[in-house]
Amino acid sequence: MLKINLDIPGDPTSHEAYHCLNHSILKWSDERSFEPWQIWAIVYDLGIRLAGIQTKQVLEQSRRVWIIATDPRVNSFQEIDQHGEDSVGTWAINRQAKVGDLAMMYCVSPRSALVGVYRVLEDAHRDPFGGWNGIRAEIGEKLALPWIKIRELKSDSVMKDWRLVRSNFQGLLNHEVPQEYWDRIKQMVAAKDPAAGERLERLGAAATSIRQIKTSEDVWSEAEVEEKLIIPIMSQLGWTSGKTLVQQVPMQIKVGSGRPQKVRADFVGYKSDLTTDAIFVIEAKRKIRNKRELDSAQQQAESYAGHLRCPRYAVISPEGIWIYNLSFPGQSKPTIDIKLDPHDLGGAVQRLKSTLSFETCREYKQEIESRST
Repeated sequence: MLKINLDIPGDPTSHEAYHCLNHSILKWSDERSFEPWQIWAIVYDLGIRLAGIQTKQVLEQSRRVWIIATDPRVNSFQEIDQHGEDSVGTWAINRQAKVGDLAMMYCVSPRSALVGVYRVLEDAHRDPFGGWNGIRAEIGEKLALPWIKIRELKSDSVMKDWRLVRSNFQGLLNHEVPQEYWDRIKQMVAAKDPAAGERLERLGAAATSIRQIKTSEDVWSEAEVEEKLIIPIMSQLGWTSGKTLVQQVPMQIKVGSGRPQKVRADFVGYKSDLTTDAIFVIEAKRKIRNKRELDSAQQQAESYAGHLRCPRYAVISPEGIWIYNLSFPGQSKPTIDIKLDPHDLGGAVQRLKSTLSFETCREYKQEIESRST
């Protein structure tokens, strides 16, 4: 019998209780050197719905602007300088930050300057593993700004009255940028670099709040994606359709205390055609237009992989292939991300051999299992 002693403080339906549960399970699994697929097997029926928490996916129209910061003792300035549009990271932020908000990066001394603006990609949450203020969120879609030094802010007729400027940015994570000062910052950026000012205005006004992924010009049905894209690629990688690679695999997913849901995985790869030992899962999509759609597809594939105790999974659409190694629920990260040309699959097949071939996936499952024995 497995037994976990958990100390869950306060309201068991609170976010704090959920993160305490998350931390306790991670600690417990580390002590026993469990692999991610084993943790899924143990806690699959637990999770955020067990605490009655629903993730809000609809963006509010009113987006707020928060101050975040980097300190050379914690996050080097060089890391910030290397961030681009496609960079995504987790950062300390105000606890009220929501997906779709903006976060303006302030570099402390010796720079003492505002250097960029990011999009907040998830609601702020408590991080049981630490962080500057214990609250973090994923940020991305960076727009680099011409630096605005604190001495410029202090000498500006509008900005000098902002309490955060008067305090030399002390306690900055507690501060939202009021509309008056946000408008003035946009004017100061535009005065230094008109193109950057225009991009900043568009970033703040964006209705979707999600960077668009370049989509394929072809409009395919999901069946065409499977027949024209996935099966040809997987066949060249050593999988046998109908044997080691099976389509529309039925299963029942149970989350929390709710009833099991009947679902079908688009593709499941097996160790052989005579076993039910899954080694790979694919979620097929006819189009992935933005990060939100990719995240949704990834979560679907992750849930199927977790249910099947499968250590590797992918999302595939005409726009690209995203491959993940299964980790603790909600923490899987892509190991490979490649763009596709649906009319020229040869290059993709070559890049995928070391990660997605039948033999590679089988060896990876064996490696994971051997580490756990």
